[in-house]
Amino acid sequence: MTEARQLLQGMRDAVIEMKTLIERRDALEASVAGAKTTKTRDPEMNVQHSRDVSDHMGEVAAEVVDLDTDIRRLRSILEADRQRARQIIPFLERDERTIVRLYFLWPMKETGELRTWQEIEELMHLSHTAVMQRRRKLMASVDRIIEERGL
Repeated sequence: MTEARQLLQGMRDAVIEMKTLIERRDALEASVAGAKTTKTRDPEMNVQHSRDVSDHMGEVAAEVVDLDTDIRRLRSILEADRQRARQIIPFLERDERTIVRLYFLWPMKETGELRTWQEIEELMHLSHTAVMQRRRKLMASVDRIIEERGL
């Protein structure tokens, strides 16, 4: 069951991490959006100097670039995992496919929030016990499909 759990839970965890990185990048960009460096002239020389704000802006810009790199890397890993999951989905039962799509493959609602098991229960019109039984069966099915088909 480890292969299925790594694939499915890994996709959900990657979405959570990517959301966190994007929020952090956006907060950094917003923190320096209004800051502009004031150019000052040294009367003795024809060289312009910037205040210390530019150092902070440079550090923020470098961190934003690093975050963008991490986001792109994570996005490519997530897409590869999603492609692999899409190859497995046709071999699953209907309820298993629903769980994969709603909770693991596309775990974010339109509002940007993650779906919970309670929401999955409501969407599938099933009890918590029934959804958890289907989840366990899903993990076993995915492991079996990966082993049989070499996906």
